[in-house]
Parts: sequence; structure tokens; C-alpha cells
Amino acid sequence: MLIKMRSKLLTIILSILIFSCQQEEGFRIYEEGEFYKLFGAGAREESVDIDIDSENGIFILATTNSFSIDTTEILLLKLDENGNEMFARLYNKGDHLQATDLLLNETSGEIFVLGNQLNDGVSSHVLIKTNLEGDTIWTKAYSGSGNTISCEAVLNSNDILICGEYKEEGSGSQYFVHRIDANTGDPVESIKVHGWKSENPQLDYDDKLVTVFPLENGDFMTFGNTGKPEPTQFKEGANVFFGPTPDFLGNNPYLTFGTMKDDSLFTVSKISDDEYLLAGGYFGDTTFAYLANLRFINNSPINTTIYQESDSTISSYTVSVDYTDQYYFLLNNINRGLADDNDIQLVQVFRTPDREIRKYNFGGDEMDRGVAIKVYQNHLYILNTIDLTNGNTMINLIKRKI
Repeated sequence: MLIKMRSKLLTIILSILIFSCQQEEGFRIYEEGEFYKLFGAGAREESVDIDIDSENGIFILATTNSFSIDTTEILLLKLDENGNEMFARLYNKGDHLQATDLLLNETSGEIFVLGNQLNDGVSSHVLIKTNLEGDTIWTKAYSGSGNTISCEAVLNSNDILICGEYKEEGSGSQYFVHRIDANTGDPVESIKVHGWKSENPQLDYDDKLVTVFPLENGDFMTFGNTGKPEPTQFKEGANVFFGPTPDFLGNNPYLTFGTMKDDSLFTVSKISDDEYLLAGGYFGDTTFAYLANLRFINNSPINTTIYQESDSTISSYTVSVDYTDQYYFLLNNINRGLADDNDIQLVQVFRTPDREIRKYNFGGDEMDRGVAIKVYQNHLYILNTIDLTNGNTMINLIKRKI
């Protein structure tokens, strides 16, 4: 009953606080079927993920502390195609539950919400299964001997693959993969932890798995970040690593690549089993956003840069990427050197030989943050977190025609 009352209250408050107020550089005037909206409930809402169903329903995942001073909860919103709220659901299991990923499975009529739970200083990952109305079917928490920080959930037949970062006290982080039964939520296998771990804790490398993709041949393609340098190259910082692994154990050698400085992979989009889009930031005198195309030709990887920020007066990195037959779309966070002023940037790269580039900047005077971008049926959905002058934050969703 309490959850229903809080959900109803949330619905009322969210409906009141929908408004438009930000400026956008280079965007044309909004047309019918497009919108710019903000959603909040009075304190801090942090946007996490977005998905669209076959009827143009919009699902937004966020973390909120608007309903509890001492803890955070997971918030799931559903909007219609015009951005009007259809429902709002809150989920909380223990203290400080933070959302990390949203997995919509319309075929089976299910939603999977992935999060992290912090209790007594120990972090574990949590998976929530709901129906398409957001009603909870089950909630499961998983923990190992160390801290697990989940990044992404991937549907693999009847299983859910959860991946992320694993850390024990006094050592660097490694990566983990956890296979869960999608029907019951029970572990199919125990948590598998891998990465380059030194006998000297001070030399441990910080490894983090960003995502994993099931392949048609039964193998898996994994992507992540590692602090382990490639011995054949002069790398001063982190590298991107990737590699096909039949059992997550790394029996096939991982491949690493990067620049002369640190490279950080934030997001990967799969085009096919043999082609991927990798995006993030690399570190020189500042941080530069990048998008790369990784192809496997005769099992040999070929990495090609599609976009690389060249303006050294700003710091930028890519947090999300999507594409159509004509364009690549990058969602970047940029900073012009002001400690408390972060802007959001949409980069449109034409998939033509000359690769024409168009940029659109938007945001206010605070620490606004781009979170996720989604292309669906000739529309572009941009999910952000907007920082208000009073220190609170709100969910921001922009819908534009392509």
C-alpha cells in the first residue's frame, strides 16, 4: 500500500514538474511529435537508461532520493510517444539502491532492471524482474566475497548475463560476469572473476567489463577497460581490451589498443558479430571524445577511427552512440574549463566518404550530463540529467525527428 501511495504521489509531482527551459545551439524549432521535457520529484533524479517499445512507449530508468533522505531508490517511468506519463514505479531493496541498466523484453512481456545495492559498505548487484506495467515479479540480490559493481545486463537465450567490476579490499579491480536464469532469477553459474591480478596489491590493474555480446556460434565478445599496459607498445595508461572468449575465461588472448595516453571505453554498439562501434574518450592534454569502428575480417581485427574531437579548448568524452544507414549519432559531455559548468553535445556524423560533421550543444549553467541516446523509427531520443541551481537534478528527455 505504501509503495502504491508513493507511486501515486510521484505521478502527481512528475506531472506538475514537466516543463521546458534550456537553450539549444543549432537545433531547429520543435515540430509536432517532438518535445523537450523534464521530470523530477523535488530532490535528485539521475537518469540511467532508456528503451522504446513497439508502440512507441518510452521507458526511462533512473535513481532517485526524492522520497527518502537516507537512501536512494530505483525509478522506472513509462511515457507515451508524446512524453506524457503512463506510470511511475519505485523499487528499493535495502539501503542505497542505484540503477545501472534497463533490459526490455517485449516478446516475453518482461522488464529487467539492474542495479547496485550498498549495505554496510559492501556493494552487490541486484536484478529486478517486472511485467510490462512495471509490477515486480521478483527481486534478487547477488554477492561474492568482494564488491561487485554491475554495468550491464544482456539477454542470452534463457539467461541474463550481468557484467561489471569486481574489487576486493586492498587490491585493484577485476571484471566479473554472472549468468542468471531469466525465469527464476537463480544463478546458473557462480560469479566468475577475471582480469590481470598481481601478487603485489600496489601493482594491480583496474579492469572493468563494459559489455558482453553473445555471438551466433556460441562464443561471446567482451569489451572493457584495463590498466595493464601492452608490453609491445608504449602505453602510459589504460587501454581498451576486447576479445572473443568461449567461456569468459580468456582462453583466447585478449587484444588491446589505445593511444599513447589513457583510453577509456564508455559504450559499445553491435552492428553484427563481426562489426562494432566503440566510443569513449582518450586522454592527451585534455580529454577527447572518439568513435571507432572495429571490424573482424578473416578473424583479424581492424580498428578505424570515425570521429575524433580536435578542439583542445574543451574536454569531451562520448557516453552513448547509435546509428542509422545515413548517420552516426554521438552523445558527448563537454567542459570548457569551468569546474561547475558541463554541457551536452550531440554529434551527427554523415556516413559518406567526406564524413560531414554537425554539432549541437545544449544545457544550462550547471553540471548537465548526457546519459543515453536511442534511434527508433526515424526519431532520436536523448536522455540527460539536468543540474538545477539549487543543487537538485532532474531527468531530461529530448525527442527529435531525424
